[in-house]
Amino acid sequence: MKLAPENKSYRLQFALALLRVEDAGKRKTAMSMLAELRTDEKQRAAATRALILDGIAHRDSGQKLAELAHELQGYPEATFSDRLLHLDILRQLRDPLFAQHLTEMEKTAASNPADLAAMLSWMSANGMSLLAIDFARTLPNDAVTKWPEGLEPVRFSSSRISFPCISGRWQAGGGGSRMDAGAETSWRSTPISGDAL
Repeated sequence: MKLAPENKSYRLQFALALLRVEDAGKRKTAMSMLAELRTDEKQRAAATRALILDGIAHRDSGQKLAELAHELQGYPEATFSDRLLHLDILRQLRDPLFAQHLTEMEKTAASNPADLAAMLSWMSANGMSLLAIDFARTLPNDAVTKWPEGLEPVRFSSSRISFPCISGRWQAGGGGSRMDAGAETSWRSTPISGDAL
C-alpha cells in the first residue's frame, strides 16, 4: 500500500486484512477505511459487504446491518447473493417488509436458473420449504429445464412434515438432473448466524 497509496483496491485489501487481526484499534482503522471506500463506485459493494459480515461477527445492531444490507442490495453492481443477504437480515429481524422483498425476489429469480437455484435453496435452508414448494408450483416448466449444470437439484424436506410431491417430475436437459419436491435431502449452505441480529 505504501507504493500505491491512492490505489483503492489495495486499500480495500488492507482494510480486509486489518479486520482479521484481533486488535480493537486496527479494527477501528479498518472500519474507517471501509466506510471511506463505500464512496467509491468500484469498491463500495465489497466494502459494504465486509462491513456487514464484520458486523454480524461482532454482533452489531440488527438495524445497522439492515441499513447496510439495504444499501448494498440497491447498488447496480449488487449480486443476487447480496439481495439474499438483505432478505435474510430482514427475516431474522422479523421486519414487516420481509414478505414484500421475498415476493420481489421470487419474481426476479424465476428468470435466471442460477438465481432460482439459490432462491429455492435459501428458502429450504431457512425453514420455508412450504413456501418454496408453493413458489415452485408457479414456475413455468422451462424455468426448471434450464437448471444450471453442476448444481444439485433442490429438494425439500422437513423432519416434522411430509410434503406431497409436486405433480410431475422436472428434469433438466443434458445433465439428467431432476427436482423431486417430495424427496428428502439436506442443503449445503452456510446461513448467516441469527445471533448477531
